[in-house]
Amino acid sequence: MKERYIHLSKTIDNLPLFHQPWWLDAVTPDNKWDICLTFDKMGNVTGVLPYCIEKKWGLSMSRMPPLTPYLGSWIADYHGQKRHGLYSWQMKILKELIRQVPGFHYAAWKFQPQIENWYPFYLNDYQQSTAYTYILENITERDKIWEGLKNTVRTDIRKAEDELIISNDKDVDLLFRLQEKTFLRQNSKVPYSKDLLHRIVNAIDKNQCGTLLFVSHSGGEPVAGQLLVWDQNTAYNLVMGMDNDKIVPGAIQYLIWHSLQIAAEKVSTYNFEGSMLPHVEPVFRHFGAKMTPYFKVWKDMNRWITLARILTGR
Repeated sequence: MKERYIHLSKTIDNLPLFHQPWWLDAVTPDNKWDICLTFDKMGNVTGVLPYCIEKKWGLSMSRMPPLTPYLGSWIADYHGQKRHGLYSWQMKILKELIRQVPGFHYAAWKFQPQIENWYPFYLNDYQQSTAYTYILENITERDKIWEGLKNTVRTDIRKAEDELIISNDKDVDLLFRLQEKTFLRQNSKVPYSKDLLHRIVNAIDKNQCGTLLFVSHSGGEPVAGQLLVWDQNTAYNLVMGMDNDKIVPGAIQYLIWHSLQIAAEKVSTYNFEGSMLPHVEPVFRHFGAKMTPYFKVWKDMNRWITLARILTGR
């Protein structure tokens, strides 16, 4: 099934970035992922549910891979006219996808914000919690987006335009160092390796769906950096790091504003990501984006995994 998906993925319209086989190859060790698929009578893919494969403590698990904010089920567009037909279409596909999921002791996905139906998972004893991200739509309407910013954000960006420089650079090690300093400020470590970040950047370069951005003083060292990625519809603020020893007011706001202009040349929607962090959420909120819910769906089949998840918060 996996090889078939790798071949067919190139023919699937609107397949999200994080569902692409090459993305899953980049973020999973030794390409340990597989796929559940459904098809219509013509052999077209109607449903996709990727899962990662992990063995730990003698138990089989499927968790979200690092630097992958969303995964879960994807369903092809429904072309009928009536709502009950749409729900029946979704139910049929999701039931079949769930049936194909291996018997993991623990399995979890974070669904794309567009996925509103997790009911078939509920019927199969999965649990659900709701998280939030901030999303800006119609980002090509630059003047309207600018007017939607908080007044102080606009002021910060104007000042930054006179004092700071944005550059495109493929210095992955620099971005990782900025991430280390960001997490150090939170008394924690970066939850992924530098090698993983290199693999992702190499993959997005090859597939032309992302860029690295840095903001600095003229002739100075960068004070903040960002990895921006996109698919056919949405750009994602995937990674952002800042040098805590060189905090420059407005640097992050200016960096985000610049990345919005780049994204607007590619897509119509911008997903800020990271919006559940209390010290980050206000920054994104002040850009006038819409607070948007998304689902985390999981199933525990082992009490020790349940206890470990509670203790670690995962």
